[in-house]
Amino acid sequence: MICGEGVLRDLSGYNNARLCDEIAKLACRGHKDDSYIRYWLRAAIPKLEEFNAQELSKSIWSLARLGYREDDFIREWVEVSTRKLLEFNCQNLSNSIWSLVRLGYREDDFIREWVEVSTRKLLEFNVQDLSNSIWSLARLGYRDDHFIREWVRASTRKLLEFNTQELSSSIWSLARFGYRDDDFIRAWVRVSTRKLLEFNSQDLSNSLWSLVRFSYRDADFIREWVRVSTRKLLEFNAQELSSSIWSLARLGYRDDDFIRDWVIISIRKLSDFNGQGLSNSVWSLVRLGYRDDDFIRKWVRESTAKLAEFVPQHLSNSIWSLARLGYRDADFIRDWVRVSTRKLLEFNGQDLSNSLWSLTRLGYRDDHFIREWANVSIGKLSEFNAQNLSNSIWSLAHFGYRDDGFIIEWTRAVDKKLGQFNLKDVEGSITGLSCLLFRRDVKLNESELVWMLYPSQRLVSGIEVLLRSSVFNNGLMGLYLVSKVLEQGGIKGDVLQMLETFRMFLREKNKEIRTGGCLGILGVISGYEVSDGIVGALLKELRSLLQDDEWEVRSASCVALEKLISVYGIDEYSMWILLEEVCALLEAGKVGSASYGILREIGLRTDVMSVKKKILKTMCKAEMNRRGEDEVLEVEWRLEDALLNRILEKVLCWLGDGRVLLEGEVEVLLWDIWKEGDKKKVSISE
Repeated sequence: MICGEGVLRDLSGYNNARLCDEIAKLACRGHKDDSYIRYWLRAAIPKLEEFNAQELSKSIWSLARLGYREDDFIREWVEVSTRKLLEFNCQNLSNSIWSLVRLGYREDDFIREWVEVSTRKLLEFNVQDLSNSIWSLARLGYRDDHFIREWVRASTRKLLEFNTQELSSSIWSLARFGYRDDDFIRAWVRVSTRKLLEFNSQDLSNSLWSLVRFSYRDADFIREWVRVSTRKLLEFNAQELSSSIWSLARLGYRDDDFIRDWVIISIRKLSDFNGQGLSNSVWSLVRLGYRDDDFIRKWVRESTAKLAEFVPQHLSNSIWSLARLGYRDADFIRDWVRVSTRKLLEFNGQDLSNSLWSLTRLGYRDDHFIREWANVSIGKLSEFNAQNLSNSIWSLAHFGYRDDGFIIEWTRAVDKKLGQFNLKDVEGSITGLSCLLFRRDVKLNESELVWMLYPSQRLVSGIEVLLRSSVFNNGLMGLYLVSKVLEQGGIKGDVLQMLETFRMFLREKNKEIRTGGCLGILGVISGYEVSDGIVGALLKELRSLLQDDEWEVRSASCVALEKLISVYGIDEYSMWILLEEVCALLEAGKVGSASYGILREIGLRTDVMSVKKKILKTMCKAEMNRRGEDEVLEVEWRLEDALLNRILEKVLCWLGDGRVLLEGEVEVLLWDIWKEGDKKKVSISE
């Protein structure tokens, strides 16, 4: 058999040490002879059980250096080595885990045992062993905090001995783990800043990327990094170029000399950029506020050809970047829409929002894409943040695309995240919904945001417009447009002026304006304190609306009255009057469940049994007269126990507020309700 030296050898007579030396010599010379390696493996596998720790380490390291993977050998090697790991010295341990990574072979039982043994010996590791070990675990994605903690402790003491590659791979590995130790990072930055001139392009790129992942910003290090990297940019490959500009963008560090040289060099190498590299590069230039049309043109050409390789985040970032740059290329957008439509199910909330917003900014409409976008987004609205929610409804409004199912789910998502909305989000939402639901433009794209939200006719007219929709939740809109807007905007000085405007609206002929007045008052009293005199006036005015001809107005006044009572209370005389009015209206079917809140608040403020009995009786009878979706309840006195218990459970939930009535008391309160028929006694479910 011919070995790498061209000498005929018979390996069958070799002892273990000489056998391992043979493959090691081949590895050191970088001479990969597949037929010879196969011959060596046939000789070595039967003897693996006899290999000592040094021979086991040397054999797997040699195969890794040669890039030759033979699973039968590796499986046997792992089984034998796992049992003998306690005999491995530091170099053996480091080389063995490094070799498995290079060969792309993972065996968790071996890794667990390796970590346990190595943790106890970390203080004996030299810097190369330390660097290789943490790098290997990072590549395997195997995180053991006890090991990492001990590794950091041992490595911090020896950082001055690390060479540039070891420095770079160490910080990169910790970043991949997401393990942050500020003492280590500070020491690493101090040592690395002095050695940056020795870093190669990969070390430079990985180092800055790692600090970004840690959100660790050191101006001296970045400045030196930029100075050194600018000189070496010609040596950077496509991935390193992309990673570097992305890191600077994430750090918010702009150096025009660096960026200018980066653009010149990257234009030449754009054909080597993959989808992630292309997406990150244009996104980074946008974030840094740097525009170069030659680069953009070349970028568009290269990216159009590679769009099929882009993952959702890259697709989203790319179209967003072009939209921010105001650069419209019809061929690119057409292909982007085609590719993205197929991948929409993989988009997250941020990607979905940015994509539609970007097409809006670019003025490109594709109805099939928008339809698919709406269908997918309905199921993912819980992932949307406040800005995403605002941008999405604003974008649909620009396209004039109305989907009531989307709007309903959108309102539910908004209801949960109102406190996160800033003024711009509020403006976009008000504008989008106004245009979308009513084809009415409140003030699209107007920069006079403060005037739009200031206590004035303009804000109130926005409320009025939105209250006309049967799709949108009126109660939500009242709070959304008034309480949250004022709270977020910090408008404090003219609350009384606004309140007077809403009170005037209570007397308007238009029912939408009267409803808007009720909800406007609801918003103000939710967010601001008003005097006792004003509370009395509001109570009187809202009570008068309980007799309004329009159901919507009566319901809105009930909601406002509930909040007024809840926040400011009510005197005993007014409480009796209000109780009689609401009960009469509820029994007559002139108000619905919106009035239950008033009765609940009154019930919580009295210990008079007759009042509690009246409230419970009225609410139960009102529930009995309601028509459910699954069953029709006739107005009669004979009811099944189960049905009555369901009604009672619902009513007690409204009334209880955490307070429990004794079963006997409840039965006493209910007894008079059933005066006719068979007077069947009601059972009370727990």
